[in-house]
Amino acid sequence: MRVLLVAENTERNTFILNLVETLSLITKVNCSEDAFWEPSDKYDIVFLQWPERLSNRVGRKSFPPTKRRLKKISSTLDKWKQLGVKIIITRHNTRPHHYSNQYEQLYYSIYKRVDGVVHMADYSVGEFKTMYEDVDLVHTVIPHNGYWNVLNAISKEKAREKLNIDLNAKVILAFGSLRIKNEETMLLKAFEELPIRNKRLLLPRGYFNNENALYRLMDVLRIPIYNWMKNRKTSKLLKNDVEWSQEFVNENDIQLYFNAADVLVIPRINTLNSGNLYLGLTFGKVICGPQTGNIGAVLKETGNPIFDPQIIGSITSALSDSLILSKTDLGAQNYKYAMDNLNNEKLSKGYANFFGKILGNHEA
Repeated sequence: MRVLLVAENTERNTFILNLVETLSLITKVNCSEDAFWEPSDKYDIVFLQWPERLSNRVGRKSFPPTKRRLKKISSTLDKWKQLGVKIIITRHNTRPHHYSNQYEQLYYSIYKRVDGVVHMADYSVGEFKTMYEDVDLVHTVIPHNGYWNVLNAISKEKAREKLNIDLNAKVILAFGSLRIKNEETMLLKAFEELPIRNKRLLLPRGYFNNENALYRLMDVLRIPIYNWMKNRKTSKLLKNDVEWSQEFVNENDIQLYFNAADVLVIPRINTLNSGNLYLGLTFGKVICGPQTGNIGAVLKETGNPIFDPQIIGSITSALSDSLILSKTDLGAQNYKYAMDNLNNEKLSKGYANFFGKILGNHEA
């Protein structure tokens, strides 16, 4: 059996690299976006990931598809199906991070043509069936990979020394890019109301008009006023015990932030999944996040604090509870959960069973 994984294995997010490792235990995998546009019967399954990656793009940045692009994507999928190739997709998002009606059409057009969907938790299955009542597919739940390839060798003491953080500080980490201003605003307000001393909030990639084209251009062109504005925000927030920056964290430095932190917070408002949740589990951190989506479902399952993202007091309370729980064995339990449920061997069995159903047999 051969699977075409429609993605590039050079993604910053190592989800694809981990997925390739998992699938390679049960089948031959070709990881390529270009191959999608050349349908061939040498594959048994085409495995899609993010629909927007098939849209119009400049570098890594996707833009809403034109009518012509939508037609091209649909016709390419139809050609695959005419060859007898099965098509499946992982449901990463309810909708793209950057909403538009064209993206809605893209998602629907793809879902109408695929044979099966991989969800990361049960919540996603129910939501999908509600949103797409006329789409009849084979569904399965296979969790997000653990981040076992991310370096995790530094001690808490050494990590804090490198980041210049007091060893006795209560440290909360919000990792990953904050794409929406309201996500950062609610977290900053909740942290400000946290009634403890010697606290520190780490925001290594905070919000800074991230989707403003002018700001992005100034960043690319390294215009001095852009750095001045960023540095001004950094200095202002540091006075409130917040370490804010807009720098991309190299993979080998991820361990610095996670091992320096007592708690990981996922400040999302209305997001289905977050890789940071599984990164936190892999690092054995206590995690708090929104009560919505797959994020809330997994946090409830593992006994981690949840909050209502619409209520600042709820977020503050969850942060407080998380710091208390960081003194218990919950972090170790989270790590065990990751070891038991997010390992390649177990995930590969889930994919093997799903592929068997999709192909109409019982063996992958």
